[in-house]
Amino acid sequence: MGRRRGVFVALLPTILRHMLLKNTGRRFFKCPKPEDNELPPRIVILISSLKRKLEDAEMQRDILKKKMAAYDIAASIEAQTISKLGEKVVERNILKKKLVDVESAAAIDAGTIATLSKIVAHQWMLIRVLCGCFVGFVALWFLL
Repeated sequence: MGRRRGVFVALLPTILRHMLLKNTGRRFFKCPKPEDNELPPRIVILISSLKRKLEDAEMQRDILKKKMAAYDIAASIEAQTISKLGEKVVERNILKKKLVDVESAAAIDAGTIATLSKIVAHQWMLIRVLCGCFVGFVALWFLL
């Protein structure tokens, strides 16, 4: 007698007959029911300990998944913050360049203003000298 997974294969199966209308009297074979043997206690303990380890591993996996989700959220927030800071740094650099351009333009304007004020001062001095000469010529003309 061969035994395979608790089913007796070599035993003669029970012969039954169909009672349906189409197959009335037709024979079919039914294998005997398998026997369930109790497992040894050592194997039961091993199975329960493996189940416990599996549950612990699943719980640990769930905890790690939650931590990874939290880290992903934190990383995305940090990435957004870094991108915003990068944009602000670029904007700051642009403003620095504009400030340097404005300061250089102001320095050029200040130099131009100083040069023009010297020229204007010389022109006023020339106008005063010419006015004095004119007054002297007019006075001399009246005296003659």
